[in-house]
Amino acid sequence: MQCEQVQKELSQMLEGALEPALESALQKHLQQCVQCRQVREQLERLPEVLKTWAGIEPTMDMYDRLQ
Repeated sequence: MQCEQVQKELSQMLEGALEPALESALQKHLQQCVQCRQVREQLERLPEVLKTWAGIEPTMDMYDRLQ
C-alpha cells in the first residue's frame, strides 16, 4: 500500500469501520512505515486534545459586529 492511501483510511481504521482484509493491509504497512505510524498516533491523540481545548471566547463587540 502507498502512504497516501493508508493515511486516507486511518480514521476509518481507528473507528473499526474497515473490512478485515483492508485493515490487515494497513496494519502491515504501519509495521514498516514510521511516517504513517506517526500520523496514526496523532489521530489517536486528537480526541483527547480536543477535550482539553478551551476554544475561543467571543468578545462582546463581536456579537455587535455579527448583527
